[in-house]
Amino acid sequence: MRLLGLFIYVLIYVGTIFIPAVAGAEVMCPGLDRLYFGPNFVTSLKPYQSYEAIETDACGTITELHINKPYVTKESEVALKPVKLPGDYALPGFHDAHAHLRGLGWMSEVIDLKGLTSITAIREKVAAYIKAHPDYDYYEGRGWDQNLFESKQYPSAQDLDGLSDKFISLRRVDGHATWVNTSLFNSTMKAHPQMVHPDFDVEYKQKHGGYIVRDKYDRPTGIFIDDATELIPLPEPDEQTRRRQTWRGMELAAEAGLTAVHDMGVDWRDLEWFYKYHGWLPVRVFAYMDDNHDELLRLNQKDSPIWKSDPPEMSRFKVMGVKLYADGALGSRGAKL
Repeated sequence: MRLLGLFIYVLIYVGTIFIPAVAGAEVMCPGLDRLYFGPNFVTSLKPYQSYEAIETDACGTITELHINKPYVTKESEVALKPVKLPGDYALPGFHDAHAHLRGLGWMSEVIDLKGLTSITAIREKVAAYIKAHPDYDYYEGRGWDQNLFESKQYPSAQDLDGLSDKFISLRRVDGHATWVNTSLFNSTMKAHPQMVHPDFDVEYKQKHGGYIVRDKYDRPTGIFIDDATELIPLPEPDEQTRRRQTWRGMELAAEAGLTAVHDMGVDWRDLEWFYKYHGWLPVRVFAYMDDNHDELLRLNQKDSPIWKSDPPEMSRFKVMGVKLYADGALGSRGAKL
């Protein structure tokens, strides 16, 4: 049986179900009123039942549910533009309870290492990517998992040697560990020479969290766990890159049939941008701020976009809370459990 989301397919087809509006202001929406039919439209309204057709206005908001498909006259056909959708059922839109929109967009641009079961396979994937993008200043990837290796052991910087003299940074599948090549490792050591000493881990973990994986001789191996990844001197993405990746993340969410996403870990730059374009986002975004003390204090100041924007209930973007970190991750072995 084929399933199609209400409001999932309709969302992708005509835009999000809910549209922001401001009291007393005219909302301009492209398109025409529509009548959709084809699948059985299932809603969460009580009593639970399915509908044979739905009507939407020009903004994509559902305005009418029809238990039986209405008879369409020539006049109403001109006005409603009936559209037959594929599939057997259309369901209410799905929410993703924990996602990272910019990270999702970023992942679509870097080396995909998910499911690879050996260092050799990872090297081959990275080598192919470097060959296809010789003009890149550095290379990033995500998705490796040492638990899929036969040895179950973490790799090292030396395992990436010979692929490129440029920086290579590969995040683990859970995002809580980063594996770097020797070139980037040496640059990190130059920026933080004190990390050569094992005592550095104890002090850093107490202040920031995270640690550096070391070999049996207590030498750093090129694997950085949790907040220790912040030691790695990779360039910060510019604003254009951040916005492109965030928008691509929302597009991917919509393409997967999601109508709303809880974006876990939004900073001030994201906040300003989301509020600026809140009415045109492809999906509804419920944001949780990063636990940055200075940025959280700014939320209550007069320059906060929260006070300059439409009421949250009128928007496709809303700040819900703050993401707090209590422990590390099990897979990357940063947790105390």
